[in-house]
This record gives sequence, structure tokens and C-alpha cells, in this order.
Amino acid sequence: MRSVSLLLVFGYVLGQFLSCSSPAQNQLNRANTLFAAHRYEEALAALDKGLNYEPDSPVLTFRRGQVLVKLERWEEVKAAFSRFLELTADDADSWSSERWEADFYVKLAKQALGEEVPLEHREKFKENPDTMGGIHVVTN
Repeated sequence: MRSVSLLLVFGYVLGQFLSCSSPAQNQLNRANTLFAAHRYEEALAALDKGLNYEPDSPVLTFRRGQVLVKLERWEEVKAAFSRFLELTADDADSWSSERWEADFYVKLAKQALGEEVPLEHREKFKENPDTMGGIHVVTN
């Protein structure tokens, strides 16, 4: 009976340990909540904290870029999404839609900063209100 009790306690403790989020994940969750509440500066601060724990996190880096777009901080948008593209270069297939969005925002940031952008990349866009920062190209 004692061994069964110890086994149950061990199982419970192990389950609690495995279900704990990392500090970076906690900051991402916090940032997502703040983003949804349109509290972009605070969301950015949470993402920066998360990146202190996991500096090579593509998820945190991508989300940081999305927040910076909302803040219209174009130089930082370009840097964040360029970094994301670097981080995901070896696994481009798994990140294809995010990479497309990141590439789009790098070009948009360059355009906003007055840098030369090839004509074929000067697409109009608007944000899709059904997503958290997602975009779609306007063809008309």
C-alpha cells in the first residue's frame, strides 16, 4: 500500500512538473493577452523578457515583429522579421505562411523607411481582423 501511495505522489509531482510552462512560454502567453487588449508596448516588453530566456525562439521573434508592426516601428519591424527569416531558414516548409508574412513585412518596412523595394513587391495590404495581426493582399 505504501509503494502505491508513493507511486501516486511521484506521478502527481511528475505531472505537475511536465505541465509547467517555461518562463519564455509564460511571457508569450502574457504578450498574446496584452496584444488582444491592444496594449502593444506592454506586449513588446513581455516578448523581450521571453527572448531573454530563449533568444533564438522563432515564435517569440515572429510575435515581436507583429507587435512592432502595430507600433509602426519600421526599423525594428525589419530587424525582427529578418531575424525570424534567419531562424527558420533550415525549416522553411514548416514555417511557410509565417515566412511569407515576415517577408511581406520586411518589404513593407523597407518601403515605409523610404528604401527601394522592387515594383513587383509593392502590394497593397490590409490587416485581416479575423486573425491576430495577419494580413491579406488586396488585389483591387
